[in-house]
Amino acid sequence: MIQITDWEQFVSKIANDIVGEQTPKRLYEIRQSLYELIVNCIPSDIILKQLVHELAKKLDQTLKPDVSSSMRFYPLYHAR
Repeated sequence: MIQITDWEQFVSKIANDIVGEQTPKRLYEIRQSLYELIVNCIPSDIILKQLVHELAKKLDQTLKPDVSSSMRFYPLYHAR
């Protein structure tokens, strides 16, 4: 069995929070969690890829193509 790192577990919790309660307070908490990952030297592109992967597990089948399509454009914006 492959061991999941602490930061990957943290991203999984963020994904659960995103699909759970959707309030301004929760958004603030998610933003703080993302900052915590960045401060701990996890690259933002790795965080985003892992977060999309975790969210894809939780989305219904009709939304997955939209997420995949949007994710293809991310490297273009990241390079700017």
